[in-house]
Amino acid sequence: MSYPKKCYLKQKCYTFISVCLLVMICNSCTTKPETQAKKQSTAQDSSADSTPAMQTHSQTKMHSQHFDSYLRNLLDPQHTTNLAQALDVAIHQEMGVYVLYNPGSEALLKRFASFQTILHEFPYLEDYLNASTCQEPLKDKLPTYDCQNFSAQGCFYSTEIPSNFFSNGILRMADLTRTDISDEEQQIASYLDNELRYMVVITESYLQLGFAQIEGKWYCVLVDMAHFDCSA
Repeated sequence: MSYPKKCYLKQKCYTFISVCLLVMICNSCTTKPETQAKKQSTAQDSSADSTPAMQTHSQTKMHSQHFDSYLRNLLDPQHTTNLAQALDVAIHQEMGVYVLYNPGSEALLKRFASFQTILHEFPYLEDYLNASTCQEPLKDKLPTYDCQNFSAQGCFYSTEIPSNFFSNGILRMADLTRTDISDEEQQIASYLDNELRYMVVITESYLQLGFAQIEGKWYCVLVDMAHFDCSA
């Protein structure tokens, strides 16, 4: 039995429309999750881009507040009767503390195990330290010195950190003294270059101190006696 021609064409039309609808439905099913995934990925990327900057700003602010409190307690005469002893406690047992001093025409950088060993070699330093009466250390640009006067008086701290200070210092020391640098010394210097966070200037003592954060604690890692020494 044969279908009439009209019925046959009608059936062909229905079949074609059905196939088109089926294809459209399939495409819709497959592209929607991809589009949604793309939107989610874009949102995550946007969130990931903004989060590190926010975290960095928050961490910097927290470090600044923490260090400000630490420095006030360290330098305030009401809390610290002997700054030399206080700094001795503030020295890392393994890293020690570097001292930049000026014995002649060139400043030299040398590492000491404790503050007491520094005072043994530089006994006059204790008098300089105990001359400090900083009660309100200021977070500001570090003062300049023209070999006669400071541009500002008091105690100041800043994140103005010289690049590769310790690594360059021990290289210069080795060159001047014609000695080799041990692997341990190189590792310590490189580590402290990365962890050095604040420089502190005490104008009354003509000193610059460097502080690093190691394992969440603040340590004095630099005593700079040469920065304001114009005797050379």
